[in-house]
Amino acid sequence: MKLILTIMFFALVSLEAHAKVVTITGEITCKDTSCNDLKLYIFGLPRMGEASPLPIEVIDNRFSAQVDAPGRFFSVMIITGGGMQHIVPYYNHDDSATIHMSMTLDQSSLNIQASDVDNQVLGAFRAKVNDSSRLLWTDGKDMSIEQIMSLLTDLNTTADSLGGTQGCSAEVRQYIKVWAYNTVHDLYENIPYIVEKSSEELSIDRSTLLPPAYTILDNEISQYFHNTSRVVFLSLGKGSLDDKFQTLYQSYNSPDLRLRAADMLLHEFISKFNYKVDYEKGLSRLEEIVSKYDLDKKYLEEFKKRKATVIGNPFPENVVLTDINGKRFDFNTFRGKYVYIDLWASWCGPCMKEIPHMKRLEKENTNKDIVFLSLSIDTDEKAWKNKVKSLDLKGHQVIDLKNELPKALNVSGIPFFVVYDKEGKLYEYNAPRPSDPNIKEFLESLH
Repeated sequence: MKLILTIMFFALVSLEAHAKVVTITGEITCKDTSCNDLKLYIFGLPRMGEASPLPIEVIDNRFSAQVDAPGRFFSVMIITGGGMQHIVPYYNHDDSATIHMSMTLDQSSLNIQASDVDNQVLGAFRAKVNDSSRLLWTDGKDMSIEQIMSLLTDLNTTADSLGGTQGCSAEVRQYIKVWAYNTVHDLYENIPYIVEKSSEELSIDRSTLLPPAYTILDNEISQYFHNTSRVVFLSLGKGSLDDKFQTLYQSYNSPDLRLRAADMLLHEFISKFNYKVDYEKGLSRLEEIVSKYDLDKKYLEEFKKRKATVIGNPFPENVVLTDINGKRFDFNTFRGKYVYIDLWASWCGPCMKEIPHMKRLEKENTNKDIVFLSLSIDTDEKAWKNKVKSLDLKGHQVIDLKNELPKALNVSGIPFFVVYDKEGKLYEYNAPRPSDPNIKEFLESLH
């Protein structure tokens, strides 16, 4: 009994430590902008993979909320009625169970008054990041490469300088180093767009700006930044999938970073693989990676689903189609006919341009061995029905609310067209679209 009680005690202590709740109160002062209709969000970091936070009610410019706190860092976000978004980090420097925040909001910034060194350092570096980013995007086109490089280098220098402030905690020092690295990386990636020159013309050496990613990002703090996994992913080079995994697991010790970067590597492999060639070889390669690094077998299932892109494979069984009347539609209804499928959505501009051609094609078609199927991938059924009605679409109209067909067919953009044969097997992947001059000749050949 004593053993059981001891285990229960430690389990409860562990649960409390993991699920700590902090009470946050405060007030917002608005300058040169309206406090009406603003939305306030405060959430503890990290929040990877969790649902979106709910807005905190603000009454007479005051608020009070209880917030889950996995660690000491919080993200404070305000979205104004005009759509302007402000995000500020906050550090609970004394690990208090209650925090009071006094905020000042104007048209260009959100500031939290702070008497402690840690939040003063965070505020100072945030101002530096905002100023440097704004300057680069507004004036970068007229800057020399040397000036741009100096501006980016100064961000890392400022992070080191502020991190050395007397009294600044080790966590905040590491936070701004990771923040600086990710910011410089993202701005570096955008230099060609800012100055309107190709990367080849610029010939900028990344290593002069940034040390190897693992020297800065291989820590728990890095998971607080949504772009860290992409930075790590890009740092793995251009070798084979096996080479990239080897580099990832040799260079990084953080389990979180490994998993998130591995997820990006495998999704890239799955989305870009040519399933028409060497399907079995690709599956075997993926099985080895998943087994070697003890990864989720969901990646194997995702890969197997894409087998539907191989010519001769049947229409995927897991795809649930619903007709305009809300009834389940059986694809086998079309057995004995070729099926020309238009994958589209109500929100897709390029799809709208193809629809007049599609309507004309259906009207002028004389091949009785062909049926046309308009298959929407809208997730909003009402929007789909409204668009079908407004465009006066006839014929076979169905919807794939879970988007299973584009996943199975590895479709990355719409409109997309495929043809299934009389036996329900894939006949043509990425078929000619209705506006293609050769479409009539293609359809007439289907017998």
